[in-house]
This record gives sequence, C-alpha cells and structure tokens, in this order.
Amino acid sequence: MLLSKIDFTRPYLFHDEIYVLLLLLPSISGQALGYSLDELETKLSDELKTCRAALFKDTVEAVNSRGSEGYEHYAFPEAVVLDVAQPCPHSLIAKIKCSFSEVRSAFENYRNPRFVLRRKAIVLLDYPKPRPIHKPSYVRAEESRMASEDSATSSCGIGNAAGGGSEPTESHITLWDVDEYLSMRPLSCSSMGTSDMDSVDFIVYCGKTSLIHKASSKNTFKGMISFDLYMKDLPPAAVLTLFPFRMSYSNRSKDRVLGWVNIRLFDWRGELLQGVVTLNLWGGEPQYPPHGRIGGNDKKQGSCRLVIELARYRSQHVRMPDTSQFAPFVRFIRSIEDEHLPDALLVIAEAEVTWRKREHFTEIYVMLESWGRLTVGTAFRILSKKCMDPIIRRFAVSQLDIMLDNQSFPLFILPFIQALKCEAWSYNPLSCLLLKKALSDYRIGHKLFWLLRAELANLKDADGNISEMYKRFALIIEAYLRGNDEHIRTVVKQVEMVDYLHRLSLLVKGIREKDAATERLREELRNNCPTLEKIDSPLDPSNALGHLRIDKCRVLGSAKMPLLLSWQNRSPLSEHYLPTYEIIFKNGDDLRQDMLVVQMLELMDSIWKRNQLDCCLSTYPVLPMGTKYGMIGVVPNCSTIFEIQSDGGKVGTAVKSLETTFINRYIKNNAGSTRKCVFLLKLFRYMECVDRFLMSCVGYSVGTFIMGIMDRHNDNIMMTHDGKIFHIDFGHILGHGKTKLGIRRDRVPFVLTEHFLCVIGQGRPVSKDSHEVTKFKKLCCDAYMMLWEERDLFLSLFAVMQSMELPELSTEADLDHLKVLAFHDGMMTEARAFFAEIFDEAFNGSWATKTNWFFHAVKHI
Repeated sequence: MLLSKIDFTRPYLFHDEIYVLLLLLPSISGQALGYSLDELETKLSDELKTCRAALFKDTVEAVNSRGSEGYEHYAFPEAVVLDVAQPCPHSLIAKIKCSFSEVRSAFENYRNPRFVLRRKAIVLLDYPKPRPIHKPSYVRAEESRMASEDSATSSCGIGNAAGGGSEPTESHITLWDVDEYLSMRPLSCSSMGTSDMDSVDFIVYCGKTSLIHKASSKNTFKGMISFDLYMKDLPPAAVLTLFPFRMSYSNRSKDRVLGWVNIRLFDWRGELLQGVVTLNLWGGEPQYPPHGRIGGNDKKQGSCRLVIELARYRSQHVRMPDTSQFAPFVRFIRSIEDEHLPDALLVIAEAEVTWRKREHFTEIYVMLESWGRLTVGTAFRILSKKCMDPIIRRFAVSQLDIMLDNQSFPLFILPFIQALKCEAWSYNPLSCLLLKKALSDYRIGHKLFWLLRAELANLKDADGNISEMYKRFALIIEAYLRGNDEHIRTVVKQVEMVDYLHRLSLLVKGIREKDAATERLREELRNNCPTLEKIDSPLDPSNALGHLRIDKCRVLGSAKMPLLLSWQNRSPLSEHYLPTYEIIFKNGDDLRQDMLVVQMLELMDSIWKRNQLDCCLSTYPVLPMGTKYGMIGVVPNCSTIFEIQSDGGKVGTAVKSLETTFINRYIKNNAGSTRKCVFLLKLFRYMECVDRFLMSCVGYSVGTFIMGIMDRHNDNIMMTHDGKIFHIDFGHILGHGKTKLGIRRDRVPFVLTEHFLCVIGQGRPVSKDSHEVTKFKKLCCDAYMMLWEERDLFLSLFAVMQSMELPELSTEADLDHLKVLAFHDGMMTEARAFFAEIFDEAFNGSWATKTNWFFHAVKHI
C-alpha cells in the first residue's frame, strides 16, 4: 500500500554541487598538499588537532570579513576596475599614480600607459558569490573533546579528593600561587636504568640567558633536586636543557654525552609540566637555546630515551597569570623607552636581567600596552630566534599587521615563513596573520601556498617520515584551501602541471644531446597539452596561460638541462604588453637562494622608488616547488652579455671581451631597428636606452655589493633590448666566492667594466673625473645611502632567513659580512665615504673583470 503511493519518477535523495564539493574537499586538498589528509589526521597530536580546529575558525572569520558581494571575496587588486581610452586630467593621473602600484609602474621607463573603463555591473558578472563554508567533522570532534575536558575539570574542583586519602586539588592555579623552588630528578636513561648514567646536566634558559645550571649525581637520583629558581620568577618562555653523560673518572675530558634535548617548561596549553616526562634525545654535542632545536627527537627508533620527574603541585593545571594581574607587581613603569626608543624593546628582551625576576619581565608586559611603533626590521628581528617570549612575539606580529598593507606584505612572505619555524607552538599569532592575509588577497595566498608547499618537501626524510613542522605547515595550507574553494581546482591543476614537468625533466635528462632532448620534449608536450594549458601561471596568477607554443619550447644548454616553456598569454589586453609568457623549469638546483636574492632586490627597488629613485630593476619571479626543482620567470626580449658577444661568431666572441664598445653598439642597433626610424627618433631612443642602462647599472651595482654576490661573468649578466641590465644565477652570496689555486676569482666589490663605462659615456671614452662617471658615482652613493638607512631591516631579514639552512647563510660570520658591507655600525658621513672608496676600487679594477670575461669566453669557444 505504501509503495504504491511513492512516485519513483522523482528523486528523493540527491547531491547538490555544494554537497559534492564538501565530500571531495579533503581529497582535493590532499592532492594539492601532496599528502593524504586522512593519513595526516592519524599523526596529529592533541596540540595539532586543537590548532587545526582553531585555524578553521580563523578561516571562517577571514572569509566573512572580506565580504561576499561584488568582487571583494576574490581579493584581486583594486586596479581591476580602472581604465580610460581618452586623455585624463592631471589630477586623476596624480591620484592613479599614488594609489595603484601596478599603474604607477606603468609610468616608469618612459612608458605612456592607457586605461580602459569598464562598466562595473558587467565586470561583476564574472564574480559569483562564494559558497558558504561548512564545518568539517574534525572541528565538531574537537569541540566535543574540549567540552568533555572542561566538564571533567570542573567536576574536580576545590574540595574534591583525587583519590582515597589524597589531598584536595584545585582545578586551576597560577604559577604565582606556587610558593616553592623548581625541583626535578632523573629517573632513567634509555631502557638500561640509571646505572649507565652517571650524571645529568640541568640548565634552564630564557632566550640565550641561562637562569640556572646544575648537575645531578647518582646520589641525587633517589630524591628531588631543588634548584635556585623561585617558581614565581619562572618566565613563560623558559626552556629546560638536559644532557646525561657517563663520567670518565681517570680523565674528565673523556666524559661521554649520551644525548641532549631542549624542552619548554610550559606546554602548548600554557600549563606547567609536572610529573614523569619521557624524552627522546638527540645525538651529538648539545645544542643550546636559542639556536638549538627545541623538542624531542622525532625519530624515536634508535634514539636514547631519558625519563625525568618534575615536581607535582596541588593542581594539575598551573598556568602563568593573566596579564591583568601583572600591574600590581610592577614597581615602576618607565615611559621614556616606550615613547622615544621603541626599538629598544629588542635590547631589553635580550638583556639577562629582564628574565631573572618576575618584577622585570612583567614590567615589560605592562609597558607593551602603550609601547611606541616598532620599525619593520626590529619586529622581524624579534620574530627570529633572538626572542622566544610569546607575549613580545605576539606584540611584534600585531605591529607588522599594522605596518604592512596588501601591497608591501608579499615582499615579506618568505621571512614570515621562516619566522614560523621559530614559533613555540603550532597555533600562534603569526600563523593567524598569514592565514588572514592569504584569504584577503589571492596574490598573497597563492605565493604563501607555493612557498609553504616547497618547505614541505624539505621537511620529509627519505623514508617518507614527516616532522612536526611539516604537520604545522600542512594544517595552514589546508585551512587556506578550505577558505579558497573558488580557486582550489586551479591550485590542483597547477600542482598536476608541476608534477608532470618534474617527471618530464627527469626523462629529458636521460638524453644528453640537446637537440634530441628538445625533440623528445616537444613530442611529450604534444601528447600532454591539456595538462599545461588554460591555467593560471604558478609564478603569477595574474597571467593566464593559453595555448602552448610547442615550437618555441626547448631544452636549454646548461648542465642541469632546464626546460624553456612558452605559452600564449590569454590575460585581458595582454597582446599590448605581454603577448607570450615564458617559464624556465629547472630540476637539480636549489632555487631558494636565488629566490632570497630576488626578494631582497624587490625590497631594495621598493625602497628606492619610495625615495623617488627608479633603478629600472628587472626582477623576475623565482619559485622553489620541491627539493631542488622549481620555476623561474623569463624576462622578455633580453640576451646575456655572452650572447651579445657571440653575435659575430665563436672566433670573435673572445676578442669582443677586450673590445669596450660592443655593448654600446648593440644598444645603438636596437634603438633604430626599423628603416622608417628617422635620425632624431633613433637618437631619442638611444638616449632612453642609455638612461635605462645607467640606472639599472646603479641598482645592480649597489644591490650585488650589499648582498656580497660573487661569481659575476658575462653568462649571468643580461640586458634587455631597451637597455636595462640585470643579473641572474645567484649561486654565491655574502662573500662566498670561487677560488682558483687559493686565489679569489672576484677581485672587485661589484662589476663595473669598461664596456659599461662606454655605454654610460654614450660611446665616448670616460675618465674617473668625467661628468658621466661623477654623475654615476653620485647616483650609486645616493642609492647606497637609501639602503643604509634601512640597514637594520636587511640585517633582520637575513637573520630570520637563517632558518632556511642555506649553506652560505648559516653562521654569524655570514651576518657579520653583511654588517661590514652595509656599514652597519658607522655614521652617515662615514658610510657615504666608505661606499665612495668601494666605487673607486670597482672603477680601478674594471680591467680585472674584462680579463675574467675574456677567459670565460675562451672556455666556451
């Protein structure tokens, strides 16, 4: 009876598009991540599960704050709605020039931009409303778990016995309720017991300040060891360093360290460690905070295991008091430092006296409420390992959030990611800031995604085991993708594209002959065009890749055999400024150092432009995408100096190295490339090219000097057809140059050859005192001084970048080299005189560079 009344022609259960996306989102996100989310979920600790749920809440807040009407949720630049095809009033041009960085750049280099005005209603047709974000099951599970824990804690309040005959416990107390000294004891080492462990060294650090240092002995293993550290004076960033060792009673220098470990005395909940704790030790010599690794050894198998016991208190939950309780303990609030010297915060944070008494560090916490504005450099230095205090780090993040808008923020994504490695716990203010910025601007999110994904490749060992940092970064990527479902399929297609190119590069490398490799490359591309077409560029999402120009794709003739790929650019109006788009896919080189240098050059360019100096830099995108592979953007219409030399054949190539006029002649020929070009127009174009050459030479001379870039020759210096010079391949930085028989190849501080001076002198011979050289020297000194004013910023960024573990940026000596080149500790007049001497040294050594170019050309004949 009931079945006869059912209309089987109409569906009763169906999946709409939103529900299907909800089901597929974990697998799609895992594909973009390169690691299964289901497998990742099984490896998450309670801390990471809580972090995952908290990041989702931040995602929802960021998505709601960016708006759902119009095009705000797509978060593209505001220049999207700009365009006029007729002359603009000067007032409008002035407004445009100061408001939009994309448009402002179009006014540079003697260009006359055109604008197209489009009806806003028509533009918005391409921007559908975003779909609502559904709460995933892991968030509901975490909320349920937290509710259960809160219920269990409240049921064990004051007056409830923890067991038969035991003393009553309080649910939560603060550290300042503990009127005792720090105490603990070792129990065992590995599974062998204490008989093989003669002593354990205990050190408590806060940053680089050692608060206590005490060693145990076998006689003290049975009882708790009391340390001269009052619990109320324990700072929130306290780290306990332990290393057991066996003693050699005949020769103390032969004492053998069994392992070492650094652990935080407050866990991720902010609660004090109590009771028995098992720690997996690291091998080798002990590494101390702040630079030593914090946390136990992830590889538990084969590592030595140390068991210690920390004192228990009347509550299982002992936390630092709330900041509202700090004020009564502050005896004297100084106002001079925070009002007039806000950057003194870093000095105060590094001072030993700050962390020895609670009256001192709580005074700093209270002062932060009215502290002055930090500089960007000081804020980043705080986010390095210089300061591990969570409250001061949170303050630095809030300052950077205020100081960096969406235009300047992309310049600092790389150091932000490195600073994440210095954070104590997975969920922190810095990860929240990055997620919020990524979901408010697609360009920031796109770059953050790929840089985090590249880090994942370096955080996985050969056996596929993943570290805690891998899990942290993976959760940030997952949260970003959940708030960005409109672009997630594009991201997945880009990942598939990169994976395919990685496999293709390995295939091509097996063919040693370049022409045969190119033919195989084109054959493979013809068979797999859909994988690489109709997709946003992974290097720059504002450029859309159209049809692949297979006849223009080829294998480049260098040792790593990189792939040059070319597409039609299908971005709107691209035929007017960039009709084709080219990318180099490189496999076999670590591109992180190149990316670092290019990022610093972009930052220098922004500083110069802020001071009304356009150095005509030709920066190009560099994006590592895995272990020793990634993409490099191609600067259009350019050639290497060696290629310009080779224009007359191999025999003439080496000879041209000694001829000082060939670059100037090349610029002249390109300035009048058409027969219709009259003499005056040709002369005007030539003068424009010379001006661009001059300014770009200023920028790269100063930039390469400050970063100590070495190994400069005519194969890694290029020039565009309109006269701008630029450098590529930054394999040696901070003075780490090549040597031959113990002699350094680079004998000059930066490249300034007679060929360059010939162009600067407009084809005429120049002397040191000529007008052209004097002007060039003044521009170089001005550019250097603009960067000298920001020397703390560059030093701070390179200090943060040490977390990248690059071979040439790993020690304090590398940073000291940067200090010398940036004249860090000198006065303004001394700094200008310093660089003037450097310029003279480069000018007088131009013959040495010309000789190097000659032998480089002979080598390649």
